[in-house]
Amino acid sequence: MRLTVQVQLLADADQRAALQATLALTNQAANLGSEIAWQRGAFRTYDLQQLAYGQIRALGLSAQPAVRVIKKVADAYKLDRRTKRTFRADAAQPYDDRCLSWQPDQQTVSIWTVAGRLKGIRFAVGEQQRKLLAHRKGESDLVHRNGKLYLYATCEVPEASVVAPNGFVGVDLGIVNVATTSDGTRYAGKHLNRIRHRNQRLRAKLQHKGTKSAKRLLKQRCRKEARFAADTNHVISKRIVAEAERTGRGIALEDLQGLRGRVRLCKSQRATLHTWSFHQLGSFIAYKALRAGVVVIHVNPGAYLAELLRLWACRPGQPPGPSYLPLPVVRLRWARRLERSPQHRRARWCGLGCRQPAARGRATCRPSCEPLSSWPTRCAAPETMWPGPGSLPGRGDGTVARARWLDRPAGWATHGTAAGR
Repeated sequence: MRLTVQVQLLADADQRAALQATLALTNQAANLGSEIAWQRGAFRTYDLQQLAYGQIRALGLSAQPAVRVIKKVADAYKLDRRTKRTFRADAAQPYDDRCLSWQPDQQTVSIWTVAGRLKGIRFAVGEQQRKLLAHRKGESDLVHRNGKLYLYATCEVPEASVVAPNGFVGVDLGIVNVATTSDGTRYAGKHLNRIRHRNQRLRAKLQHKGTKSAKRLLKQRCRKEARFAADTNHVISKRIVAEAERTGRGIALEDLQGLRGRVRLCKSQRATLHTWSFHQLGSFIAYKALRAGVVVIHVNPGAYLAELLRLWACRPGQPPGPSYLPLPVVRLRWARRLERSPQHRRARWCGLGCRQPAARGRATCRPSCEPLSSWPTRCAAPETMWPGPGSLPGRGDGTVARARWLDRPAGWATHGTAAGR
């Protein structure tokens, strides 16, 4: 498993000037290599090196830094070759072990610059990062940000042995609470939302003002909000993984791929939904679980809903609130809202289990109501999520069925399973 460790270089004035001059020259060479690649259509590393190596060396770079610059340009064109790539004067520069050596015990590095080899540059590092540096392997990047110099080191950390989970902890990602587990624990609720709304109002105010000082403050606040979100996601993911490791369970996350394309919201709600990095939270949970030996699966949200619907069919006469369910399933957001509504609390529910409110003076919603088991259903083939028992509550075969509700009444746009009916 690859992790990145960030350390800050404690360079003096002369060392800082040499490092900044190195970044400026290497990025000038990168722009030259990008121009050659764009004009000649040579985007592969080998082809670009044949064309640009001599010209880049003529700028004053040594052999190995010139090769690293060419590789950086080729990597930039891997994502998209329809746009010409340009590099800032202070953009990051990769170093390999020929140009950079580490002395973790002395907390120093030796690095190549245009002014020669600089030895004994000290760096600041935490205790956790010091342990990770023992597994350093591969390239390191020299980064200049906010007037400070950093090194990003790649570390190959050994993975823990994975143990078959004794059940799963479901994690529901939402807006009111960033994460809610199937145990009922809620993470980052009202306090976080107040901070997010305050940042949103202040950002809109500065954008409306539009002066140079407002733009400068917007730049600072953007980084501040990103750091705050990353720290919150780290704290949430650490607690979820620790709880799963303590109880010997795995973690089941919602698969939110393509959510922005599926969900249509009014303008006032778009910022609330799209300004939090749920993908970052999922990646933090994934790598922390990998280090702890905890299994992580991604489940279609409809699979959880299918378990709710199956249980509701077996418990006629009770409202579809998750607090009435004995299964440790994820508390769906729309179900929580329905349970808290006054109409739900006053309603009498159909005794046949179709989850419709009962008609006035009747025990069912309508005279022709049919039980859930009689509704026609066409289901897809099950999709195996984990080869072990108890992957989801109520299913002992280790599978989660993903299906479309094609013949349901109007208003049911979800997934389901025919198992257990």
